[in-house]
Amino acid sequence: MVDQEYLRSGTERSSRKTEDRYFDLRRLAQYSSFSVRTLRDYLTRTDDSIPCFRIGRKIIVKRSEFDAWMEKHRDRTGNLRALVDDILGGFSKD
Repeated sequence: MVDQEYLRSGTERSSRKTEDRYFDLRRLAQYSSFSVRTLRDYLTRTDDSIPCFRIGRKIIVKRSEFDAWMEKHRDRTGNLRALVDDILGGFSKD
């Protein structure tokens, strides 16, 4: 017979893996491949800083908010170049 309590605890463990996490700056540096110093610079910007929580001297960043911040900075110039090439390709030199 299967232990129902064990099954419930397993479900809770698996849902914890997918829930949003909070990172301190060292963990965020590992996650993002930015240095802690670079992250501090982005946190103190007056325009478009990384969203964070400050608890005393501790800085905590929510993973989903960091991911959304990163997504806003995605380089989309490759798509623009392809579009321009397609448009200009329609004009032929005679």
